[in-house]
Amino acid sequence: EDDMDDGIDYWKEFQAGTRAVFYKWAAMRMAVDNGWGGRNSAEKEEELILDIIDLLDRKPDVDKLLDLIDAAVIDGFHMILDDNSPEEVGLDIWDMYCDCGEGDTASARKVLESLPTEKQREITDIVGLTEPETRPTSSG
Repeated sequence: EDDMDDGIDYWKEFQAGTRAVFYKWAAMRMAVDNGWGGRNSAEKEEELILDIIDLLDRKPDVDKLLDLIDAAVIDGFHMILDDNSPEEVGLDIWDMYCDCGEGDTASARKVLESLPTEKQREITDIVGLTEPETRPTSSG
């Protein structure tokens, strides 16, 4: 069950990095905070993140990834962004995906570690990523 090799779960690191990129995406934060996608804006963001992870898990394709994000921004959140941020977000995620695939989690780590500590914890909890050093020895 546990990764016996180097103890690093690259796929979970990638997922954490992806969530961190979304959290730092100013336009998406505004859209969610202001409910531009309707009352379920937060769920829509979550759905998009899961769709991205699913796409890259099944059939990694950078163009499909960018299309997915574009479509969600326009259809889901009714945003017309001329700041190129959907593409930047997509490419950041793609680069992290490629890095993690090659066993390099530095880019995913960096973006995650740039977040406030409580947000980092929230994300690592969601993806089930625990640091070997900080893993509690006893429950409770």
